Amino acid sequence: MIDVTDEQRLAAGALLKKKASMESYREAELPASAMLVVELSMENVREAGYTTEDLHEEKFSADELHGIYPIEEFMDTQWTAADLAEGGYTVEEFAGADWDPLALHDEEVYSVEQLKDGGYPATRMREAGFTCEQCKDGGYLAEECREAEFTCDECREAGFTCAECKDGGFSCEECREGGFSCEDCREGGFECGECREAGFTCGECRDGGFTAQDCREADFTVEDCREGGFSCEDCREGGYELEECREGGYTVEECREAGFTAGDCREAGFSTEECREGGFSCEDLREGGYELEECREGGYTVEECREAGFSAGDCRDAGYSVEECRDGGYSCEECREGGFSCEECHEGGFSCEDCREGGFSAGDCREAGFECEECKEAGFECEECREGGFSCEECKEAGFSCEECKEGGFTGEECKEAGFSCE
Repeated sequence: MIDVTDEQRLAAGALLKKKASMESYREAELPASAMLVVELSMENVREAGYTTEDLHEEKFSADELHGIYPIEEFMDTQWTAADLAEGGYTVEEFAGADWDPLALHDEEVYSVEQLKDGGYPATRMREAGFTCEQCKDGGYLAEECREAEFTCDECREAGFTCAECKDGGFSCEECREGGFSCEDCREGGFECGECREAGFTCGECRDGGFTAQDCREADFTVEDCREGGFSCEDCREGGYELEECREGGYTVEECREAGFTAGDCREAGFSTEECREGGFSCEDLREGGYELEECREGGYTVEECREAGFSAGDCRDAGYSVEECRDGGYSCEECREGGFSCEECHEGGFSCEDCREGGFSAGDCREAGFECEECKEAGFECEECREGGFSCEECKEAGFSCEECKEGGFTGEECKEAGFSCE
C-alpha cells in the first residue's frame, strides 16, 4: 500500500464527514489507500469502484484483497498467479474461474496433481496444452484422459497399460490401433472374440497367448488356425472336429499325429487310400471300422491285412485270390477255414502236402486235381487215398505196395486187377 499525503488524507476525511458516496472517493481521484486511512474498509474500496489493477499499482498485497475481490477480477491484469496464491487464493478458486492451468503450472504455483485435486478436468488440461503423460503423472485416470479426447496411442505412450485403457472405456480395436499387441490386449482383459473383431489375426491371437479353444470360441475357422500356426493337435484339443480339420487343410498324416483315429477319419470321409498315405496301418483302419474290401481298394497288401487281424475268409469275401492270400502269409489251413476249396488252394500254389496239413482230405485233394502220387508224397496213407476215391491201380502207380493197399482196405481181387502179383 502506498503512502498517503496529508492533502489526500484531508480530502478523504472531508468526504467522510459529508457522508459522500463511495464512488466519490474514486471520482475525486483519491488513492484507495486514502479510504483506509480514514478507517473505511476494503469492502468500501471495492464499492467505490477501485479495480484490482488500481490496487496493484498502489502496491496492495493479494492477502489484503482476498475475500473481497473474487479471483475473476484478477484475470488479464498485472497480478500473477503466484501473487494470488501467496495471498490465499486457492486452486479451487482458480479452477472455478477457469484460470489457465498451464500458467499456474509454468509459474510453479501448483503441480498437475494439485490442479487435478483442485477441480481441473482432464479436458481443460489437454486444451491448455498438457500432455497425456503429464495428466497421467498427475493422477488422471485413463477414462478421464479418454474423455479429454486423448487417443489410446497417447495413453499407451503416457504409460497406461492396456488393462487401464480397457477400464477407461477404450475398445479393443482402439487399443490395437493405439499400438497395443494382442498379448497386451489379452493380459488387459479382452476376450479372443473381441481381439478378432478388433482386427487381430488368428496368428496374432496365438502369439498373444490365446489357445486354439479360445480361437474356436471366437469363431476363427480351422483354416484360420492352421494359417496362424496352430497344429492339428492344437485344433483337436481346442474342440475342432476332424471334419473341420480336414476342410481346414490339414493332411491325414497331421490328423493322425494329432491323435485322431482311423475311425474318426472314416466318419470325416477320408478314403482308405488317404489314410494309408497318411500313415495309418491296416490294423488302425480295421479297428476304425473299415471293411477289408475298403482296405484293399486303399492299396493295402494281403500281408498288411493279415497282420491287421483280417482272416483269410475276409480276404476271400473282399475278392482276394488264394494265390494272393498265400503270398500274404496265410496258411493253407487258414484259407480252408476261410472258405477256399482245395481246388482253389491247389490253383493258388499250395502243394498237396500244404493241403493235407491244412485239413483237406485225400478226396478233396483228388477232386482238386492232385495225383495219387502227390498225395502219397504229401503223407496221405493208402487207406486215406482209397477213401478219397483213388483206385488200387492209382495207388499202385503212386508207389504204394500191395501190402499197403491191402492194409488200406483194397481187396485181393482189386490188388490183382491193379497188377499186383502178391499172394
